[in-house]
Amino acid sequence: MRTIVTASFVSIGLMSQYALATPDTDRNSNYARQCDLGNGINPSKASLAVAMATELGRWDPVHDLAVDGNNVTLSASAWLRCGNGCAKTSALLAELDPASVNVGTSTGSSQYRNELVDSYMRQRQLDGESAQEDLAPLHRLTLVGGPVRLGENYCGSHYVFQADRIDGQPLSRDEISRLQNALCFYGEGRCGGNPFLSFVQTDATCPTGRTCVAIDPTDGDNGSLPPCNQTSSPGYYMNRTYDPANELLSCGCLYSDGLDGVAWWSQLVSKCSTVPSTCGYLYCDRTQTGTATTTFMIWSDSGNNFAMNALYGADEGTYVGLSDACNGFSPGNPDCQWVYGSDHMIRSFRNQSLAVTAWDGASHGAYLRLTGSCQPWNTNCTWSYVNGRFVSDADSSLSINAWNGAGNGVLLRLHNECASTNPDCTWNLQ
Repeated sequence: MRTIVTASFVSIGLMSQYALATPDTDRNSNYARQCDLGNGINPSKASLAVAMATELGRWDPVHDLAVDGNNVTLSASAWLRCGNGCAKTSALLAELDPASVNVGTSTGSSQYRNELVDSYMRQRQLDGESAQEDLAPLHRLTLVGGPVRLGENYCGSHYVFQADRIDGQPLSRDEISRLQNALCFYGEGRCGGNPFLSFVQTDATCPTGRTCVAIDPTDGDNGSLPPCNQTSSPGYYMNRTYDPANELLSCGCLYSDGLDGVAWWSQLVSKCSTVPSTCGYLYCDRTQTGTATTTFMIWSDSGNNFAMNALYGADEGTYVGLSDACNGFSPGNPDCQWVYGSDHMIRSFRNQSLAVTAWDGASHGAYLRLTGSCQPWNTNCTWSYVNGRFVSDADSSLSINAWNGAGNGVLLRLHNECASTNPDCTWNLQ
């Protein structure tokens, strides 16, 4: 039987400018603070914990980060560890710089910068004043699962990391407990009580004989909600919208991971916990993708009312092209409607066993056709929605294009020179 054990935080009393919260802090004030910091800061800090564990293979903020003026940046030693450039970590840290990313008026870039600088100082103080036996052990983290559900008693979905010692042996239960001290920077426990971390030890998706820990950066709902009748799915800043009356509950939305404009179709959900409250917000939850009941039409940005269509009806081998017959549909032509989920496949609504593929493999000029043989691991069948373009997961230089210009009956093919400014390469979803 699988077990899930909540790890305990090692208590260390600190009194200074960066003092940790005390257990008897007024509960109402705590919830109010979580609402205030929920405007992107707490979720971003939790996402940063996932990104750094994935890209740097450890939680060691003091050595992997540095304070540069009013900003927190990757340290020189961290860059040496970044075999892939640490794109996600860099993007999340870029939110600290108002010149780099618009973080919105609800959070305020200065509040975010100040919070992370203070968080870095708390972590450095915690490490400096801790006894050697209380410090987080030297460790190596490897992403082995996620997003996954850990069970009905846990909100949202978690990212699971195998936690090993430097010599490759699994961390012990005591070492896992001490590992939490490395999460002070992200707001774990008495360093802020960030409700979006939800750090646990788990064996879900964990290799046999190993030790794994998990982080939940979204804290989304896993409830069942009625469908929404809206006809389009907008994106929301920080993947959430203020809706205290829940009028948009279960409505379609575009989830973004904040990197390169990539987005997925999803649904707006509430948090599954009542304390802390949702603070009046609904969340575009990444884990809802692929289960949303909302379907979509994919319109060319050419402005001539051409939509993506399974020409002559969805079937094995059917060519995918543009049609002006999709305009004003009611109740809807299923050959003009599509479903796009967490597997990145574009499926025909008429027959969801059929997905769009780059026929004979992704290459410049390859035709798009439907097939029932697509699998999520086959990147010729998977697509990322990037700045309005559908980019092939097999080759990011290739995008879906209305070949020789949008028109009725025009076939869709892959092009290696698509730009986000070319309306024959960009699409809007409704």
